[in-house]
Amino acid sequence: MKPSTLTRRPAPPGVTFAGELVFGVFERRVNRFLARVRVRGVPVAAHVPNTGRMQELLVEGAEVALEPKEQEARKCPYDLVLVRGNGTWVCVDSRRANDVFEAVLRSMRGPDPLPLDGQTPPLLRRAPGYRREVSFGRRRFDFELNPGGEAALVEVKSVNLVEGGAALFPDAPTERGAHHLELMAELSRKGRPCMVAFVVMRADAERFEPNAAVDPRFACALREARAAGVEVFALGCEASPLGLFARRILPVALSWDERG
Repeated sequence: MKPSTLTRRPAPPGVTFAGELVFGVFERRVNRFLARVRVRGVPVAAHVPNTGRMQELLVEGAEVALEPKEQEARKCPYDLVLVRGNGTWVCVDSRRANDVFEAVLRSMRGPDPLPLDGQTPPLLRRAPGYRREVSFGRRRFDFELNPGGEAALVEVKSVNLVEGGAALFPDAPTERGAHHLELMAELSRKGRPCMVAFVVMRADAERFEPNAAVDPRFACALREARAAGVEVFALGCEASPLGLFARRILPVALSWDERG
C-alpha cells in the first residue's frame, strides 16, 4: 500500500518570542512604561512596550506572559508581551507589529507568498523589496516598499482593542497619528504611493474600524486618506506564548454602510 502524500500549507508569517515566557498575574500599571506583576506569588517589575491606554486589558487579576530580559543595564527584568483578554491572548508589545508586517513582506518574495485568507493589497503584490525606518523630510515612516523604483511609504499601527468583533484604533487620541495620515493623503494626491497597515494583535477580530468615538479627527483623516488614494490594510493575527502570527486580511469599514 502506497503511503498517502499530504499537502501541507506553508506556515503563516510571523515572529516568535525569545525563549520561554514567564506567566503571572497583573497587579497595576505604575506609569506609562512600567507595570507591577505577581509571578509565583512574588511581585516583579515589567516594562510595558506600548503607549496605549489598554484599560480593558490591563486590569488587576488578568493573566499575563512576560519575556525575560537579561541585559545588565535594564531596570526591569521582564517585558510584558501578552495579556489574556476576553479568553484570547493579546500581544501588547507594539514593536511586534512592524516585525509581523516585515514577515509578511518577506513571505511575498518566497515560493509560497502570503499564505493568508483574504485579498492581498495591490501595493504588497508588486513590492519586490523594502527598507525599514525611512526618513522623509522631517517625518519618519516605518517602511519603504520598492526602494529604487516607484517607492511607497508605509506606516504600521498596532491594534489591541476589539469590541463586538471590530478591531478599533486608536484607544486614545493620537495627534501624531492624524498628522501622519494627513501627510500621506497629501503625498498620495501628488502621486506618491502610500499605505497605512493596521496589525491586529489578537485573533478575535472580524473587521477593522477607526475608533471615531475616541478620536474623531483620526477617523476623519483615515477616511480622507483612503479617498486620496492611500491604501488602508488590516492584518489579523493570532497571539500565543509561541509568538505572533499573521492569519488573515481583515475587511476595513470606514463608513456605516461598510459595517454591514
